[in-house]
Amino acid sequence: MDGAEEKSMFPIQNFYGCHNIRKRKSIEKVVEETVKRHKAVKIPANYHNRILGPTSSWEIFFRQKDAFKYARRTAKDLHVFAFESETFSSDSGQRMYLVSSYPVFWHYYCQLDESKRHHYEIIPEGSVCKLYFDLEFLKEKNQECDGIKMVEILIKFVCACLRAVFCIECDRRHILDLDASTTSKFSRHLVFQTPNITFQDNIHAGSFVCYIFSKLLSYLRPKSSPTFLSGTQSDKNSQEKNDVDNQHAEGKEEEEEEKDQLSAIWSQFSKEDLEMLIVKDKNDDETLFCDTGVYTKNRNFRLYLSSKLKKNNPLVVSMENIYQSHVGLNQSQPEIVFMDSIVANVDYTDKMKVLTFTSEDSSAKRLSMPKHFNRNSKSPEVIDGYQKSPYPEVDDFIMSLITYNGAGGIIRHWTYFQKGELLIYEIARYRYCENIGRQHKSNNIMYVVDLQNGMYYQKCHDPDCQMMNFKSKSYPIPEAALPVYLFDSEDFEFDLEDEDLLNATAEMERSYMEEKARDSCDSDVAMKQHAQDTDNGDSDNGDSDNGDSDDEDLVTALDSWEKQQKQSS
Repeated sequence: MDGAEEKSMFPIQNFYGCHNIRKRKSIEKVVEETVKRHKAVKIPANYHNRILGPTSSWEIFFRQKDAFKYARRTAKDLHVFAFESETFSSDSGQRMYLVSSYPVFWHYYCQLDESKRHHYEIIPEGSVCKLYFDLEFLKEKNQECDGIKMVEILIKFVCACLRAVFCIECDRRHILDLDASTTSKFSRHLVFQTPNITFQDNIHAGSFVCYIFSKLLSYLRPKSSPTFLSGTQSDKNSQEKNDVDNQHAEGKEEEEEEKDQLSAIWSQFSKEDLEMLIVKDKNDDETLFCDTGVYTKNRNFRLYLSSKLKKNNPLVVSMENIYQSHVGLNQSQPEIVFMDSIVANVDYTDKMKVLTFTSEDSSAKRLSMPKHFNRNSKSPEVIDGYQKSPYPEVDDFIMSLITYNGAGGIIRHWTYFQKGELLIYEIARYRYCENIGRQHKSNNIMYVVDLQNGMYYQKCHDPDCQMMNFKSKSYPIPEAALPVYLFDSEDFEFDLEDEDLLNATAEMERSYMEEKARDSCDSDVAMKQHAQDTDNGDSDNGDSDNGDSDDEDLVTALDSWEKQQKQSS
């Protein structure tokens, strides 16, 4: 009996099987690791929508073109960001694109784990931007370099050039200094925060940066031709300058003025200090401490608190930074730093001064820029490089308004604000102001074009008009002059037919005439006031009454412009 009991008893593993036990334990381990990993993942708090905004859109695209198209057609406050994803191999270099407003982006971005922040601002083509710098050198190849002192020298040098070229005063207090250095590489980003100062776009900013460093290289290496300055052609520009000087006597005066201004800059530094701005690259060749290759169209520029994929060097505020961000209501200090660090985050104000510096202007005369904008000058060089905006159809329409009936108006320069989809046109040789019903004697005007709403209005630089913050009534822009992305999706891939163009024009004119009829009483009062002003010759220091334009002339000008567009097509 005992032997039978012993035979009936056997280990549990023999009943279930050793293989099944190992498999069960393996599954338990996987489940435990998965649970642990999911517990570590933070679920971001949702953004609470507000009636007054911002837009809460959050869309991801594989193509940059699609991202920009969506942002422009959806809302004014949407912007495009790029980010690196582990989904793609590290060798592909491919990035995905995210569309969101600044506040919504920050709300989710700040909740990301540091290892997941690989994001970039896209500086839109043609959009106004702050002056910015990307500074770097390899520590192994430049063991004698003091990066902190080099940053100080570069800041002083750039501020001296801004003072000489644009008469702008700034120092370290106006510069956000961000650090992304590692044990092998020194890396800084500088973003200028000078109040009411912006560049027309990052191409103009890059032209200015390349120009001042080409002058620096000519000063430090007078017998050699610097070939490591991206975007500059020092020898060619020098030869072109000499040709111009031989043809125009004024060129010699400008050259002498440039020498005086450059001498004033060099006198502020020792050659030993300026030599520190030249470093060695990985091939032991000389290169600039400043990367001049970061000023391209739709440039990706790393965001505050982000690092590159598979690296752990986030961009943070440097220990030497003394710029103080102004904390707003319900905003944290990191959020304000983030907003200030965005190069294209520029709000339009009436006091805004937009700086321009084209590649054609990389010559001696450009150091005389404050005099370059003489309002009484008739030289065609005044408007070179300012005639073509990213929207040439809108340019043509504005030109039709300021050249109608023999008027000699020209577009002196344009400014595009991607944030708000605004085009600001500075006009010369045509000064008709709706506020006084005639042309100013010396004060120029501007046209503000709201691309998103398809409207435009007129403002001017006259002190009396600015004191009352005058702006004219808003008028519609013909659809033929508007960017195609404002049309419905069904029409996006096709050109407008002539018949559709004429119908759109007729509809615009009918709408305008209805508005004119509603304002007939105000128009009568305005005409009486216009006649009285003409007889008395008041306002604007006795401006001459010439080049008048009434509502009927405006409609006729629009019709004439549409006919020209039809004939050209």
